[in-house]
Amino acid sequence: MKTLSYPYKPKPWFGLLMFLVFGGGALFMAFDASSNNAGLILNGVEFSPQGATIFYWCLAAACAAFSALGVRVVLMAFGSRRLTLTATELSVPIARRVVVIPLADIKGFDLQAAKKERLLNIYHGNGKLTVLQSFLPDAAAFQELCSAIAGSNPSPKN
Repeated sequence: MKTLSYPYKPKPWFGLLMFLVFGGGALFMAFDASSNNAGLILNGVEFSPQGATIFYWCLAAACAAFSALGVRVVLMAFGSRRLTLTATELSVPIARRVVVIPLADIKGFDLQAAKKERLLNIYHGNGKLTVLQSFLPDAAAFQELCSAIAGSNPSPKN
């Protein structure tokens, strides 16, 4: 089997979109929280003006956290993370570490589709690893990886 190596990272536009949408949401909710003087009724639950303000600040904090996550996604997109498949192992960068799975430990795999995203779930001795098509350069790279994993020895999981 030939060695396959691909950049494996999120697309920068996705992180930028997260930053802008959730950053805007954080600013909007922070403005609402700082100028609030009314109560809130949400699904039949009634909040006092003070409770509504706390609720708005919590939403602003959650949006700010997701906006910060968008910055992290952009930074990851410009890194040098690579997925590598050799004759003996598969290594995939996940978060701040690289997961290495010996091919002999692979018990099975399956493909999953979620809207436009395709995922390769690889079941191994220590659990499951999911490879996202959108983190690879293109659909052809994903297909080549799937074919190589299928040809290495595991049988598809049902």
